[in-house]
Amino acid sequence: MAPLPGTSAQSPPAEGHLASGSAAAALRAVLRDGGRHPSPNAGRCEAAFAGALGLRLGGTNIYGGVAEVRPELGEGRAPEPDDIRRAIRLSRAVTAAATGLAVLVPLASGALLTRRLAGLAAFGGGPSSLRSCVQAAARPLARGRRA
Repeated sequence: MAPLPGTSAQSPPAEGHLASGSAAAALRAVLRDGGRHPSPNAGRCEAAFAGALGLRLGGTNIYGGVAEVRPELGEGRAPEPDDIRRAIRLSRAVTAAATGLAVLVPLASGALLTRRLAGLAAFGGGPSSLRSCVQAAARPLARGRRA
């Protein structure tokens, strides 16, 4: 893959890290700096990326010709062009992890319910016991809660 404009291929990820990020530094930055951003959503994400990448993000930005001074997030160095590739790798890793969780959590929840029902049937629960177990498990789900 060719380097992005203004970057070089000379910044490989650190050994043992898919995207050369630190989860502990990301969490520290989110807890310390995430709420300082004017956007409650963007602030936490930007702070996490700043911490994970060991950078300091924020400061003065120009939006529609108007300068906005925003708080700095993270405690690392200022970003450089080579950091773009690292940020892209981190973004891809976060996306893959979130997608995996979005798929696995419902599957695991369904498997847990299936095991509960199978366990009931294995210990002498007949069709009526199985039916009442399903109904009992479905009631909280219908109200938007887990069993």
